Amino acid sequence: MTAAEDNVPIVALTYDIPPYIMNEGTGGLETAILTSALDKDVDEFTYRQMSYDDVEIAIGRGAANIAMGVTLPTDGSYEKEDNGIPIYYSYPSWPFHNYVFTKTSDNINNNEPIKSIEELANYGPVYTWEGALNELGDEFYNTFVNNTNYQPIGNQTEQVELFWNTSNALIVIDRSIFLAISEKIVNETSDDVPLDQLFVEHNLFDPITTFGIGFKSKDMRDEFNSGLAQICCSFEYMELLVEYGIESADDAEEICVAASFNENIKYLNGTNFGVMDGNGAGSMVLLLRTVLAVVVSISLFLFQGN
Repeated sequence: MTAAEDNVPIVALTYDIPPYIMNEGTGGLETAILTSALDKDVDEFTYRQMSYDDVEIAIGRGAANIAMGVTLPTDGSYEKEDNGIPIYYSYPSWPFHNYVFTKTSDNINNNEPIKSIEELANYGPVYTWEGALNELGDEFYNTFVNNTNYQPIGNQTEQVELFWNTSNALIVIDRSIFLAISEKIVNETSDDVPLDQLFVEHNLFDPITTFGIGFKSKDMRDEFNSGLAQICCSFEYMELLVEYGIESADDAEEICVAASFNENIKYLNGTNFGVMDGNGAGSMVLLLRTVLAVVVSISLFLFQGN
């Protein structure tokens, strides 16, 4: 059955990657943001799990109405065609914190932090998710575009399992996903050694990598973007990050400032200022970033305290 044949919107998303995707797609942060922004229940969608690469092309091949966690167009248009089908993209919708991890038992770089992305080429295999080559910046691309050590994996549970079971392997992955999957694997195999003593963390990438949602329907995309701004400014978005254990208030700030500003800032302060340009826009964004960062940080502290 294709998406066009089904009255219930079909959501394409990857295999479970807790805390982002859980319970065969019906749970986790990504689904929570989708349903909250659209003000819908989880059971108002049909969920189909597949590899990252298949999610990226799911709308174009008629397999889905919505594609979760996709790479956003870089030209700022928030739309493109795939196989003749227009796809409409959301604002950046959730953050990932990508790190490199090595096993202490492999003693890679004497278990000292690796200093540059280029150094990664000296080790391997390097297990990533599908699409990482185009999502981690120019230096990563140039280092691995022709490097056979680069091994993209469509299922991130499998990616983490390969890392733990392969000598001298490196893994590039979101920290929360790595810890959630590794904890289960290590609990089944280790001799009561704490997880954090079994790996070395290498921080080589930008603090946040953002992803969004592709929609077949422009109206639904617009509804989602508007809803995303609303749940940001009611702090529901920040509550969801806390609920699912995502790391910092900076995550909410980066997503929410962009969404609120793109929606003409009407949800952040109850007033539609319109779209500003030039120095006025830059000053307002800076002001909003500062105010929102302070408020979100205080709120995050209070929620964690509860």
